[in-house]
Amino acid sequence: MKIALVNDTNPSYCPYHAIYETILKENNLDYDVIYWNRLNNDESVGIQYRSKYQVNSSWRKILEFIKYSRFVKRTITIGNYDRIILFSPTLAIFISSFWSKKMKGKYIMDYRDLSIEQISIFKRAFKNTLEHSFANVISSPGFKKFLPQGFDYIMSHNFDINLAKKVVSGMMDKEPFPEDIIDVLTIGGIRDYESNVEVIDALAGKADVKLRFVGRGPSAKDLEDYSKEKGASNIFFTGYYKKEDEASFIKDCTFLNIFYPRKNSHDSAISNRFYHALIHRKPIIVTANTVQGDFAVRYKLGVAEANCETLYQDLQDFLKGYKYDDFAAQCDALLKEFIEDYDKFKAMVNSFLLKG
Repeated sequence: MKIALVNDTNPSYCPYHAIYETILKENNLDYDVIYWNRLNNDESVGIQYRSKYQVNSSWRKILEFIKYSRFVKRTITIGNYDRIILFSPTLAIFISSFWSKKMKGKYIMDYRDLSIEQISIFKRAFKNTLEHSFANVISSPGFKKFLPQGFDYIMSHNFDINLAKKVVSGMMDKEPFPEDIIDVLTIGGIRDYESNVEVIDALAGKADVKLRFVGRGPSAKDLEDYSKEKGASNIFFTGYYKKEDEASFIKDCTFLNIFYPRKNSHDSAISNRFYHALIHRKPIIVTANTVQGDFAVRYKLGVAEANCETLYQDLQDFLKGYKYDDFAAQCDALLKEFIEDYDKFKAMVNSFLLKG
């Protein structure tokens, strides 16, 4: 059996590939990764389409995607693949008839972010792809609001299932918790300038608060400059970090910052930081009335803020009632729910891979 994971960007940007790769390896199945090397770097895995991604105009972007879509169609046809795991809504749309006619029932549509399928002229083609898939996978229940109705969507969480099971089984040690200072950590891609400015304004200059930004991103430099202009000596920017060092940064914090601006893409998604918080049992700062905010309120996982005007006081109030064992139990309750989702997802994938 020939299997391919198909995406429109570099695998190094797609940690969720590993969720499928683990299942494929458990079944002793070989697979290829077909992708667009947008970074035009020396990444050497799989079957690459090499063309610099042009972002100077919308029409140029569309033309580049059409070219890549043709490459994918040709590669799958020549390679005679039996099963496809498709991660790109754009590819789903641009060669919709290929999926519905040539690969009917032989692909999984895995959906991770709101994309061009939200544009009215593309909705019919995307729905056509969903109709002819073996299964449709989403990484957040919040996406259901924005996707075509009448389909069964299967949850696939962006976490390490083995690590999650270790946590809920009590095999992980209790992590240190800062006692003399409130350490607020923003880790990963540093984006969303306006929402992070709100957090900075709320916590800058507070003697009992340390605010850390660890990672790189389009807003990192501007946020650092803004902090310097405020003269905030309690705000720190670390920059690039190795993935293997990520857990050590998280272990040292009090709260993980996941306060995002209100937009559909952010309101509906579950971020990697959210899973990190559950795994490491760290309280979170999230945006109210979003998927993550609703989880935080329901399971008492931290503070959900409409804005950051009272953030400093809300953090103090949360910590006054904080008890590690109670908080850990709440984290475990939600992780168990997510693990149940994973078991259903894995059963579906195995059925997809092993069916006649």
